[in-house]
Amino acid sequence: MFEFFNKKERQRKILLVMANDFTLGIYKEIFENAGFLVFKTNSGKEAFLLVDKEKPDVVLADVEAENISGFELLESMKKNSQTKNIPVVIFSQTDKNEDRIKAIDLEARYFISATDLTPHEVMYRIRILLGEQKTYRISIKENEFDAGKLIDDISKERKISCDKCGKPKVLFLMRDLSKGENYYKVTLVCPKCR
Repeated sequence: MFEFFNKKERQRKILLVMANDFTLGIYKEIFENAGFLVFKTNSGKEAFLLVDKEKPDVVLADVEAENISGFELLESMKKNSQTKNIPVVIFSQTDKNEDRIKAIDLEARYFISATDLTPHEVMYRIRILLGEQKTYRISIKENEFDAGKLIDDISKERKISCDKCGKPKVLFLMRDLSKGENYYKVTLVCPKCR
């Protein structure tokens, strides 16, 4: 799979604020494996102290956090000139419409429901938010396919010839039925060696 994260860049910081220790542990591991410096807490009060001290690049805040909810944390951060521009992603174990609306009203960057996305998908969303995960939208029209920008980025970021045989790799799309009929995963594959 394509991952365009440049390890030479400054390590990104994320603050995880989640009520459930098990969920917190899962997200901590996923973000650390993706190269993030992770700060974590169950407490909204402690989260505000960590935001003020560490200045994370992004905060993933649970609506059910102890003491202060993710919404209250977001409101407090917006009032502070030092933290008002730090993006906050509101996280919920459920998908309550009123929580989604409140997140929009408070200008959270995203509202993420654990019922909609896997932890890895959440991590990719946050990398997209931070500009680290490139995304492409390619329109396919009859007799026309222009993927020039994608091909340019692939050739700059990845070796496009096979390590075993030296032949050029091909772009391979695989339908991701876990997301629906119209979603695909993309990878480079050697047509000879696979």
